[in-house]
Amino acid sequence: MKKEKILKVHKDMVVGEVVGMFPEAADIITSYGLHCVGCHANAYETLEQGLLGHGYTQDHLKGLIDELNEYLEEMTGEGGVQKELPKEADKMKITVTDFAVEKILEIAEIQEKKKIIIRIDARKVAGVLKYSMNFIEANEIGDDDKVFKFSKGKIQIVANKWDYQKINGLTIDYVIEEEREGFKMKNPNAES
Repeated sequence: MKKEKILKVHKDMVVGEVVGMFPEAADIITSYGLHCVGCHANAYETLEQGLLGHGYTQDHLKGLIDELNEYLEEMTGEGGVQKELPKEADKMKITVTDFAVEKILEIAEIQEKKKIIIRIDARKVAGVLKYSMNFIEANEIGDDDKVFKFSKGKIQIVANKWDYQKINGLTIDYVIEEEREGFKMKNPNAES
C-alpha cells in the first residue's frame, strides 16, 4: 500500500511546483493577478516572489496561500492528506493516432530530441478541461506517472496517475483545418 502524502502550500513553493501538484491551482493563482503559471518564470519563481514582485502585498500573499490550502483540503480530504491512488489508475489508456505519431516524430527530429518523452497534463481553466503536451527528460518521470509507448517504443507519453479521471480515454490527434493545424485532444470520458 502506498504511503499517503501530506500536502500543504507555502509561500516558498515555486509556482510550477504548485500547479504541478494540482493543476486546478492555476485558476486561483491567476485570479490573484499572478499570470506566470504559463510562462518560463514559473519554473523558478516562488509564490511570494511572484506576488511581491508584481506589486502585491503580504496580505494578498496570505490570501492566496489560504485559498490554495482550502482548495487543496477540499480536493484531498481533511488536513490536506492525499488519498490513495485509485486502483484503476494503472489501467489508464491513451490513444495516439498514426498522424499524430508522425507529427511527433517530425517535431522531435527538428528539435533534435534523441529520446522522445512527452508529458500530458490536464487542468481545468475557467471550468473547461485543457490539455498540454511538453517534451520532458527521463529524470522527470516520477513514481506516480504511467508511461505509454508508441511507434515501437520510440515515443513515450507520460501522464500522472492522479489525473486518471481527466486523462483516461484521451485520444491525441493531429488536425489540419482551414486556418489552423495542431494537436487536438479529445476525451469523451472526462468531465468538462
